[in-house]
Amino acid sequence: MKTARILIFTALFCSFSGLRVDAASGSRLHFIRRDYGVAITLDMHALGENVFPDHYLEASSDLSAWQEVGVVSGGIGIWPTTQEWSWNTNEQRQFFRVRERLNVSGADLNGIDLSGQNHRGANLPWAELRNANLVGTDFSEANLEDANLRDSFLSGANLRDADLCNADLRGANVSSNDLAHAALLNTWMPDGTFATDDLLAEALALDVSAELTAPVSIYLKMRRELAAIRAVVPDAFPVSPRFEWGIPNGLCVTVTPQQFDAINASDLGPINHFGNWADKIAFARHFHPRALAAILRRRFGVTEIEPFLFAGTGDYAIYNATESTYTLSRGFDDCPSGCLQRLTWVVKIAGDGKPIIIQAASNHAMFTAPVFPALNLLQLIPEVSESGETNSL
Repeated sequence: MKTARILIFTALFCSFSGLRVDAASGSRLHFIRRDYGVAITLDMHALGENVFPDHYLEASSDLSAWQEVGVVSGGIGIWPTTQEWSWNTNEQRQFFRVRERLNVSGADLNGIDLSGQNHRGANLPWAELRNANLVGTDFSEANLEDANLRDSFLSGANLRDADLCNADLRGANVSSNDLAHAALLNTWMPDGTFATDDLLAEALALDVSAELTAPVSIYLKMRRELAAIRAVVPDAFPVSPRFEWGIPNGLCVTVTPQQFDAINASDLGPINHFGNWADKIAFARHFHPRALAAILRRRFGVTEIEPFLFAGTGDYAIYNATESTYTLSRGFDDCPSGCLQRLTWVVKIAGDGKPIIIQAASNHAMFTAPVFPALNLLQLIPEVSESGETNSL
Protein backbone atom coordinates (compact mmCIF):
# COMPACT_ATOMS: atom_id res chain seq x y z
CA MET A 1 0.00 0.00 0.00
CA LYS A 2 1.26 3.49 -0.83
CA THR A 3 1.36 5.55 2.33
CA ALA A 4 2.60 8.87 3.55
CA ARG A 5 4.13 9.72 6.91
CA ILE A 6 4.89 6.91 9.36
CA LEU A 7 4.84 7.75 13.07
CA ILE A 8 6.31 5.10 15.40
CA PHE A 9 5.55 4.76 19.09
CA THR A 10 6.91 2.27 21.64
CA ALA A 11 4.81 0.90 24.48
CA LEU A 12 6.17 -1.06 27.46
CA PHE A 13 3.44 -3.36 28.71
CA CYS A 14 5.19 -4.64 31.86
CA SER A 15 3.97 -2.17 34.45
CA PHE A 16 2.13 0.85 33.07
CA SER A 17 -1.54 1.58 33.67
CA GLY A 18 -1.90 4.36 31.14
CA LEU A 19 0.27 6.10 28.54
CA ARG A 20 -0.31 8.94 26.11
CA VAL A 21 1.98 9.66 23.16
CA ASP A 22 1.70 12.84 21.09
CA ALA A 23 3.20 13.03 17.61
CA ALA A 24 4.54 16.19 16.06
CA SER A 25 2.01 15.74 13.23
CA GLY A 26 -0.89 15.97 15.67
CA SER A 27 -1.88 12.32 15.96
CA ARG A 28 -2.25 11.08 19.54
CA LEU A 29 -2.24 7.53 20.93
CA HIS A 30 -3.56 6.52 24.36
CA PHE A 31 -2.64 3.13 25.86
CA ILE A 32 -4.76 2.00 28.83
CA ARG A 33 -4.17 -1.27 30.73
CA ARG A 34 -7.37 -3.25 31.19
CA ASP A 35 -8.24 -6.72 32.46
CA TYR A 36 -8.55 -8.17 28.98
CA GLY A 37 -5.42 -6.52 27.60
CA VAL A 38 -4.66 -3.04 26.34
CA ALA A 39 -7.10 -0.48 24.98
CA ILE A 40 -5.59 1.74 22.26
CA THR A 41 -7.27 5.01 21.37
CA LEU A 42 -6.23 7.03 18.33
CA ASP A 43 -7.09 10.72 18.11
CA MET A 44 -6.80 11.77 14.46
CA HIS A 45 -5.58 15.18 13.43
CA ALA A 46 -6.74 17.34 10.56
CA LEU A 47 -4.87 19.26 7.88
CA GLY A 48 -6.06 22.45 6.24
CA GLU A 49 -9.81 22.94 6.41
CA ASN A 50 -10.82 19.81 8.39
CA VAL A 51 -9.07 17.44 5.97
CA PHE A 52 -8.35 14.13 7.72
CA PRO A 53 -5.89 11.63 6.23
CA ASP A 54 -6.60 7.91 6.30
CA HIS A 55 -4.92 6.44 9.41
CA TYR A 56 -3.50 2.91 9.61
CA LEU A 57 -2.51 1.60 13.07
CA GLU A 58 -0.05 -1.30 13.00
CA ALA A 59 1.86 -3.23 15.69
CA SER A 60 5.15 -5.11 15.78
CA SER A 61 7.35 -6.73 18.41
CA ASP A 62 10.55 -6.50 16.34
CA LEU A 63 10.09 -3.53 13.94
CA SER A 64 10.20 -6.05 11.09
CA ALA A 65 6.89 -7.92 10.93
CA TRP A 66 3.93 -5.56 11.23
CA GLN A 67 0.34 -6.52 11.97
CA GLU A 68 -2.59 -4.27 11.21
CA VAL A 69 -4.54 -3.29 14.30
CA GLY A 70 -7.11 -1.03 12.69
CA VAL A 71 -7.90 1.45 9.94
CA VAL A 72 -9.76 4.77 10.12
CA SER A 73 -10.87 6.30 6.84
CA GLY A 74 -10.28 10.00 6.47
CA GLY A 75 -12.34 12.65 4.75
CA ILE A 76 -13.53 16.22 5.15
CA GLY A 77 -15.07 17.21 8.46
CA ILE A 78 -15.56 13.61 9.57
CA TRP A 79 -16.94 12.60 12.97
CA PRO A 80 -15.97 10.97 15.27
CA THR A 81 -12.26 11.63 15.04
CA THR A 82 -11.39 9.13 17.78
CA GLN A 83 -11.16 5.37 17.31
CA GLU A 84 -10.51 2.67 19.93
CA TRP A 85 -9.21 -0.89 19.56
CA SER A 86 -8.34 -3.62 22.03
CA TRP A 87 -4.95 -5.34 21.81
CA ASN A 88 -3.97 -8.60 23.50
CA THR A 89 -0.31 -9.64 23.55
CA ASN A 90 2.10 -11.63 25.66
CA GLU A 91 4.97 -9.35 24.67
CA GLN A 92 6.28 -6.99 27.34
CA ARG A 93 7.35 -4.50 24.70
CA GLN A 94 5.47 -3.56 21.56
CA PHE A 95 6.04 -1.08 18.76
CA PHE A 96 3.19 0.76 17.12
CA ARG A 97 3.13 2.89 14.03
CA VAL A 98 0.50 5.11 12.49
CA ARG A 99 0.64 5.46 8.74
CA GLU A 100 -1.17 8.35 7.14
CA ARG A 101 -2.37 8.75 3.58
CA LEU A 102 -4.10 11.79 2.10
CA ASN A 103 -7.07 10.32 0.26
CA VAL A 104 -9.62 13.10 -0.20
CA SER A 105 -11.20 14.57 -3.33
CA GLY A 106 -11.56 18.35 -3.31
CA ALA A 107 -9.50 18.86 -0.14
CA ASP A 108 -8.98 22.50 0.86
CA LEU A 109 -5.27 22.69 1.68
CA ASN A 110 -4.78 26.29 0.65
CA GLY A 111 -1.46 27.61 1.99
CA ILE A 112 -0.61 24.42 3.86
CA ASP A 113 3.00 23.55 4.73
CA LEU A 114 3.82 19.97 3.69
CA SER A 115 7.46 20.73 2.91
CA GLY A 116 9.83 17.80 3.19
CA GLN A 117 7.07 15.35 4.02
CA ASN A 118 6.39 11.96 2.42
CA HIS A 119 3.02 11.87 0.70
CA ARG A 120 3.84 9.26 -1.88
CA GLY A 121 0.71 7.91 -3.53
CA ALA A 122 -1.55 10.60 -2.09
CA ASN A 123 -4.98 10.79 -3.72
CA LEU A 124 -5.88 14.49 -3.97
CA PRO A 125 -7.89 15.12 -7.15
CA TRP A 126 -9.45 18.60 -7.34
CA ALA A 127 -7.42 19.64 -4.27
CA GLU A 128 -7.02 23.32 -3.41
CA LEU A 129 -3.25 23.67 -2.90
CA ARG A 130 -2.82 27.28 -3.86
CA ASN A 131 0.14 28.97 -2.12
CA ALA A 132 1.06 25.63 -0.49
CA ASN A 133 4.63 25.05 0.66
CA LEU A 134 5.54 21.76 -1.03
CA VAL A 135 9.30 22.26 -1.21
CA GLY A 136 10.97 18.85 -1.18
CA THR A 137 7.63 17.03 -0.69
CA ASP A 138 7.46 13.48 -1.99
CA PHE A 139 4.39 13.40 -4.23
CA SER A 140 5.63 10.51 -6.38
CA GLU A 141 2.75 8.47 -7.84
CA ALA A 142 0.29 10.94 -6.33
CA ASN A 143 -3.03 11.76 -7.98
CA LEU A 144 -3.15 15.56 -8.31
CA GLU A 145 -5.50 15.57 -11.26
CA ASP A 146 -7.40 18.87 -11.64
CA ALA A 147 -5.64 20.23 -8.54
CA ASN A 148 -5.20 23.97 -8.09
CA LEU A 149 -1.47 24.49 -7.46
CA ARG A 150 -1.33 28.14 -8.43
CA ASP A 151 1.50 30.09 -6.78
CA SER A 152 2.59 26.99 -4.85
CA PHE A 153 6.20 26.21 -3.97
CA LEU A 154 7.26 22.89 -5.51
CA SER A 155 11.02 23.34 -5.81
CA GLY A 156 12.76 20.01 -5.25
CA ALA A 157 9.47 18.11 -4.95
CA ASN A 158 9.48 14.49 -6.08
CA LEU A 159 6.78 14.34 -8.79
CA ARG A 160 7.88 11.14 -10.51
CA ASP A 161 4.80 9.45 -12.02
CA ALA A 162 2.53 12.00 -10.35
CA ASP A 163 -0.74 12.66 -12.19
CA LEU A 164 -0.90 16.40 -12.93
CA CYS A 165 -3.40 16.08 -15.77
CA ASN A 166 -5.61 19.18 -16.07
CA ALA A 167 -3.88 20.69 -13.01
CA ASP A 168 -3.29 24.44 -12.71
CA LEU A 169 0.37 25.36 -12.06
CA ARG A 170 0.21 29.02 -13.05
CA GLY A 171 2.71 31.01 -11.03
CA ALA A 172 4.03 27.92 -9.24
CA ASN A 173 7.69 27.77 -8.29
CA VAL A 174 8.63 24.54 -10.04
CA SER A 175 11.30 23.72 -12.60
CA SER A 176 11.14 21.64 -15.75
CA ASN A 177 13.40 19.11 -14.01
CA ASP A 178 10.87 18.78 -11.18
CA LEU A 179 8.15 18.05 -13.77
CA ALA A 180 10.28 15.83 -16.01
CA HIS A 181 8.64 12.54 -15.01
CA ALA A 182 5.14 13.77 -14.15
CA ALA A 183 2.11 13.01 -16.30
CA LEU A 184 0.93 16.20 -17.98
CA LEU A 185 -2.25 16.49 -20.04
CA ASN A 186 -3.60 19.94 -20.85
CA THR A 187 -1.75 21.06 -17.72
CA TRP A 188 -1.65 24.80 -17.15
CA MET A 189 2.03 25.57 -16.73
CA PRO A 190 3.76 28.26 -14.61
CA ASP A 191 4.30 30.46 -17.68
CA GLY A 192 0.60 30.34 -18.66
CA THR A 193 0.96 27.86 -21.53
CA PHE A 194 -0.61 24.41 -21.67
CA ALA A 195 1.49 21.24 -21.84
CA THR A 196 1.00 17.55 -22.61
CA ASP A 197 4.07 15.40 -22.11
CA ASP A 198 3.07 12.63 -24.58
CA LEU A 199 1.34 14.04 -27.66
CA LEU A 200 1.07 10.60 -29.30
CA ALA A 201 -0.78 9.15 -26.30
CA GLU A 202 -3.08 12.17 -26.31
CA ALA A 203 -3.84 11.86 -30.02
CA LEU A 204 -4.55 8.12 -29.73
CA ALA A 205 -6.79 8.74 -26.70
CA LEU A 206 -8.74 11.28 -28.75
CA ASP A 207 -8.95 8.81 -31.63
CA VAL A 208 -10.41 5.92 -29.61
CA SER A 209 -12.72 8.07 -27.46
CA ALA A 210 -13.84 10.77 -29.94
CA GLU A 211 -14.39 13.01 -26.88
CA LEU A 212 -13.64 16.72 -26.77
CA THR A 213 -10.47 16.23 -24.74
CA ALA A 214 -8.47 13.06 -24.16
CA PRO A 215 -9.93 11.11 -21.20
CA VAL A 216 -7.32 11.03 -18.46
CA SER A 217 -7.67 7.30 -17.72
CA ILE A 218 -7.14 6.37 -21.39
CA TYR A 219 -4.30 8.86 -21.75
CA LEU A 220 -2.44 7.53 -18.69
CA LYS A 221 -2.86 3.93 -19.87
CA MET A 222 -1.52 4.73 -23.35
CA ARG A 223 1.24 6.93 -21.95
CA ARG A 224 2.42 4.03 -19.79
CA GLU A 225 2.21 1.48 -22.61
CA LEU A 226 3.92 3.71 -25.18
CA ALA A 227 6.76 4.32 -22.71
CA ALA A 228 7.22 0.55 -22.48
CA ILE A 229 7.21 0.26 -26.28
CA ARG A 230 9.80 3.06 -26.61
CA ALA A 231 12.14 1.10 -24.38
CA VAL A 232 11.85 -1.99 -26.62
CA VAL A 233 11.50 -0.39 -30.09
CA PRO A 234 13.11 3.07 -29.93
CA ASP A 235 13.26 3.26 -33.75
CA ALA A 236 9.46 3.37 -33.88
CA PHE A 237 9.55 6.94 -32.54
CA PRO A 238 8.92 9.76 -33.02
CA VAL A 239 5.57 9.26 -34.74
CA SER A 240 3.47 12.25 -35.81
CA PRO A 241 0.28 10.60 -36.97
CA ARG A 242 -2.70 11.89 -38.85
CA PHE A 243 -6.08 10.30 -38.47
CA GLU A 244 -9.24 9.98 -40.51
CA TRP A 245 -10.54 12.95 -38.50
CA GLY A 246 -7.32 14.95 -38.91
CA ILE A 247 -5.13 16.11 -36.01
CA PRO A 248 -5.93 17.63 -32.59
CA ASN A 249 -7.18 21.22 -32.97
CA GLY A 250 -7.23 20.64 -36.73
CA LEU A 251 -9.81 23.30 -37.58
CA CYS A 252 -9.77 26.59 -39.45
CA VAL A 253 -12.36 28.63 -37.51
CA THR A 254 -13.62 32.07 -38.53
CA VAL A 255 -15.39 34.12 -35.87
CA THR A 256 -16.81 37.58 -35.22
CA PRO A 257 -15.32 39.78 -32.47
CA GLN A 258 -18.29 38.94 -30.24
CA GLN A 259 -17.81 35.21 -30.80
CA PHE A 260 -14.09 35.56 -30.09
CA ASP A 261 -14.78 37.16 -26.71
CA ALA A 262 -17.42 34.58 -25.78
CA ILE A 263 -15.22 31.59 -26.70
CA ASN A 264 -12.18 33.08 -24.98
CA ALA A 265 -14.17 33.51 -21.74
CA SER A 266 -15.59 29.97 -21.89
CA ASP A 267 -14.16 26.61 -20.87
CA LEU A 268 -12.68 26.37 -24.39
CA GLY A 269 -10.38 29.34 -23.72
CA PRO A 270 -7.92 30.82 -23.75
CA ILE A 271 -7.75 31.41 -27.49
CA ASN A 272 -5.83 33.80 -29.70
CA HIS A 273 -5.96 35.09 -33.24
CA PHE A 274 -4.41 32.65 -35.68
CA GLY A 275 -1.35 34.12 -37.33
CA ASN A 276 -2.12 37.44 -39.00
CA TRP A 277 -5.82 36.67 -39.50
CA ALA A 278 -7.94 38.81 -37.22
CA ASP A 279 -11.03 36.64 -37.73
CA LYS A 280 -9.43 33.20 -37.29
CA ILE A 281 -8.66 31.63 -33.92
CA ALA A 282 -6.16 29.23 -32.37
CA PHE A 283 -6.82 27.14 -29.24
CA ALA A 284 -4.36 26.71 -26.38
CA ARG A 285 -5.53 23.23 -25.35
CA HIS A 286 -5.87 20.20 -27.60
CA PHE A 287 -9.39 19.23 -28.69
CA HIS A 288 -10.89 16.62 -31.00
CA PRO A 289 -11.75 18.74 -34.04
CA ARG A 290 -15.15 17.16 -34.71
CA ALA A 291 -16.34 17.50 -31.12
CA LEU A 292 -14.95 21.03 -31.05
CA ALA A 293 -16.75 21.95 -34.27
CA ALA A 294 -20.06 20.69 -32.88
CA ILE A 295 -19.66 22.79 -29.70
CA LEU A 296 -18.67 25.90 -31.64
CA ARG A 297 -21.78 25.62 -33.81
CA ARG A 298 -24.18 24.73 -31.00
CA ARG A 299 -23.04 27.08 -28.24
CA PHE A 300 -21.53 30.01 -30.08
CA GLY A 301 -23.27 30.02 -33.48
CA VAL A 302 -20.01 29.71 -35.42
CA THR A 303 -20.73 28.70 -39.02
CA GLU A 304 -17.39 29.05 -40.81
CA ILE A 305 -15.51 25.93 -39.71
CA GLU A 306 -13.24 23.98 -42.03
CA PRO A 307 -11.08 20.97 -41.13
CA PHE A 308 -7.37 20.91 -41.80
CA LEU A 309 -6.99 18.76 -44.89
CA PHE A 310 -3.95 16.81 -46.02
CA ALA A 311 -2.57 15.48 -49.28
CA GLY A 312 -0.72 12.18 -49.56
CA THR A 313 0.48 10.03 -46.70
CA GLY A 314 2.73 10.33 -43.70
CA ASP A 315 3.13 8.75 -40.28
CA TYR A 316 0.19 6.91 -38.82
CA ALA A 317 -0.69 5.18 -35.56
CA ILE A 318 -3.55 2.83 -34.72
CA TYR A 319 -4.63 1.37 -31.40
CA ASN A 320 -6.70 -1.83 -31.46
CA ALA A 321 -8.44 -2.16 -28.10
CA THR A 322 -9.70 -5.68 -28.85
CA GLU A 323 -6.21 -7.00 -29.53
CA SER A 324 -4.36 -4.56 -27.23
CA THR A 325 -2.04 -3.72 -30.12
CA TYR A 326 -0.38 -0.56 -31.35
CA THR A 327 0.48 -0.15 -35.03
CA LEU A 328 3.16 2.50 -35.42
CA SER A 329 4.32 3.51 -38.88
CA ARG A 330 6.93 6.08 -39.89
CA GLY A 331 7.24 7.38 -43.44
CA PHE A 332 10.46 8.64 -45.01
CA ASP A 333 11.54 10.27 -48.28
CA ASP A 334 9.14 12.38 -50.34
CA CYS A 335 6.43 12.50 -47.69
CA PRO A 336 3.62 13.40 -47.82
CA SER A 337 3.56 12.82 -51.58
CA GLY A 338 4.10 9.12 -51.25
CA CYS A 339 6.73 8.19 -48.66
CA LEU A 340 9.22 6.10 -50.65
CA GLN A 341 10.25 4.29 -47.50
CA ARG A 342 8.22 3.15 -44.53
CA LEU A 343 8.97 1.38 -41.26
CA THR A 344 6.03 -0.21 -39.45
CA TRP A 345 5.69 -2.14 -36.20
CA VAL A 346 2.76 -3.94 -34.61
CA VAL A 347 3.27 -4.30 -30.86
CA LYS A 348 0.99 -6.14 -28.45
CA ILE A 349 0.73 -5.23 -24.79
CA ALA A 350 0.70 -8.40 -22.72
CA GLY A 351 -1.32 -8.88 -19.55
CA ASP A 352 1.67 -7.93 -17.41
CA GLY A 353 2.09 -4.67 -19.34
CA LYS A 354 5.15 -5.79 -21.27
CA PRO A 355 5.28 -5.09 -25.04
CA ILE A 356 5.65 -7.95 -27.52
CA ILE A 357 6.64 -7.23 -31.14
CA ILE A 358 4.10 -9.07 -33.30
CA GLN A 359 5.16 -7.80 -36.73
CA ALA A 360 7.77 -5.52 -38.24
CA ALA A 361 8.12 -4.49 -41.86
CA SER A 362 9.76 -1.93 -44.11
CA ASN A 363 9.10 -0.39 -47.53
CA HIS A 364 5.43 -1.40 -47.69
CA ALA A 365 6.28 -5.09 -47.46
CA MET A 366 3.28 -5.75 -45.24
CA PHE A 367 1.37 -2.51 -44.79
CA THR A 368 -0.27 0.14 -46.90
CA ALA A 369 -0.53 3.54 -45.32
CA PRO A 370 -4.00 5.10 -45.14
CA VAL A 371 -4.51 8.00 -47.56
CA PHE A 372 -6.58 10.98 -46.49
CA PRO A 373 -7.41 12.83 -49.71
CA ALA A 374 -7.76 16.58 -50.17
CA LEU A 375 -5.62 19.66 -50.24
CA ASN A 376 -3.31 20.39 -47.33
CA LEU A 377 -4.57 23.80 -46.21
CA LEU A 378 -2.89 24.08 -42.81
CA GLN A 379 -0.81 21.58 -40.90
CA LEU A 380 0.15 23.19 -37.63
CA ILE A 381 -1.78 25.28 -35.18
CA PRO A 382 0.19 27.44 -32.73
CA GLU A 383 0.17 27.11 -28.99
CA VAL A 384 -1.44 30.01 -27.18
CA SER A 385 -0.27 31.22 -23.81
CA GLU A 386 -2.49 32.86 -21.23
CA SER A 387 -0.97 36.20 -22.20
CA GLY A 388 -2.06 35.66 -25.79
CA GLU A 389 1.39 35.03 -27.26
CA THR A 390 1.56 32.58 -30.14
CA ASN A 391 4.23 29.87 -30.15
CA SER A 392 4.84 27.58 -33.11
CA LEU A 393 4.40 23.89 -32.40
